[in-house]
Amino acid sequence: MKIKNISIFRCPKDYGLLNLKDPHDKLNIHIEDGVLVCKTCNKEYSIINGVPRFVEFDNYTDSFSFEWNKHARTQLEIDVPFTTKVFNDRTKYNKNEINGKLILDVGTGVGRFAAIALEKGANVIGVDMSLSVNQASENLSSDPNAEFVQADLNCLPFEYGIFDHIFSFGVLHHTPNPEISFAALLPYLKPGGSISVSVYNKGALLYEYSKRLRTFTTTMKKKNLYMLCKIATRLLYPIYRLPIFKLLIYYLPINMHPNYQWRLLDTFDAYSPMYASTHTYTEVYQWFKDAGLENIELLGENSIGIKGWKTKE
Repeated sequence: MKIKNISIFRCPKDYGLLNLKDPHDKLNIHIEDGVLVCKTCNKEYSIINGVPRFVEFDNYTDSFSFEWNKHARTQLEIDVPFTTKVFNDRTKYNKNEINGKLILDVGTGVGRFAAIALEKGANVIGVDMSLSVNQASENLSSDPNAEFVQADLNCLPFEYGIFDHIFSFGVLHHTPNPEISFAALLPYLKPGGSISVSVYNKGALLYEYSKRLRTFTTTMKKKNLYMLCKIATRLLYPIYRLPIFKLLIYYLPINMHPNYQWRLLDTFDAYSPMYASTHTYTEVYQWFKDAGLENIELLGENSIGIKGWKTKE
């Protein structure tokens, strides 16, 4: 954790200011291990391996803790131009718009999209409830403008109105109530700031048709499910590419990315999370309207992507 960022943190319990308890070296610019203490309620939050922790468990995100431990750098190293294109399509940020700005990456995973924002000169706070923050920190925390935090997006540990922009890609549909989770982000956005989100598209083959099997797969041990996904993505990929067998994919869907590691990651991601809802543009657009956001844009190609702006005061 970087000392310079302590001032933006707040106790998620009562919004109290936080102090660093007994810092070993107050001149350090980075705290690897320590404790943050709320000035109001005295609740303590650990800093472990450079990451401040505002939740005690990864709760319903344990499948992501598992998958990102397995695939800490898969999406950082494979098809970077594609990741950059996805980021640009879903945010429409230009470099001048976010250079030097404070941005919140909600559900950062291993920092796939945080890395793109950092390249554009942004200051990025990446938050995730899962233990993927360990990998994100390992991947990117050497950047002076990057910070990663383990916290619940429905109860974030930040000062209100602090972020110039917020983005969340492929995350809200993995929460118990995506609309409530979306609304929970808005108090942290500055007036005049923008928020961009993307969620699973209702009707998307993999996420829609995997629902029939998720009743069983979500109850399996993660390592057993992962092994089944390894077998399926090896054996079924060449079969599904044959025109005569192409329609069989509707019965046992897998991701069809040409890279095996990416294909395995996305297939496991479809079958393992406790929550995985799908949505329509109309539905998500209404979230933005109900929140009073302005200049709402429909973005993205393979997912439901929308961007809106908070009213200036």
